[in-house]
Amino acid sequence: MTTIRITWRTETRHTATVTAQRLADLLGRSVAEVQARTRDLADALTDHALTVLEDGGGTSDHAATTRFGLAIDGAPLPGHQPANTYDERDIGAVLNAVADDILHATDAGDEGLRDAINLIVNATLAYLRQGWRDHDPAAARQRLGDVADSDYDDDNDLDTIIGWIQAGVR
Repeated sequence: MTTIRITWRTETRHTATVTAQRLADLLGRSVAEVQARTRDLADALTDHALTVLEDGGGTSDHAATTRFGLAIDGAPLPGHQPANTYDERDIGAVLNAVADDILHATDAGDEGLRDAINLIVNATLAYLRQGWRDHDPAAARQRLGDVADSDYDDDNDLDTIIGWIQAGVR
């Protein structure tokens, strides 16, 4: 009997491999409905995902995402888009590569633009790590001060970093 691989993501990526007949039995559907991969099947699978995972001998891998994707054999079911997930290391690498490209293309010096871009990269990662707080302009100094405290040497507080930026852009 042919098996199918079911993948869905919430905070964690889950994968289960079951026969089409077993999935049909678990969801109270026919094998033909499972093979047709309809929206109704997607809804039923969403509602019974834990049962399928437990009965299918599934696995779970942590993935930092709140997006939801549901697929059978890698093909998204109706109403579900593939959910790409990236961890902090991936995001940091991309941000740093973009920063390096901009700094190289602009022939930026050691202060000013370089410091501003580095603060943006560090703040982005810190905001993702700590969870985004409501955008309150009055709290900008506090948020960026938290970044300076966590991502820079002890001697380099937010005022020092802002000084570097201002010195380079004048």
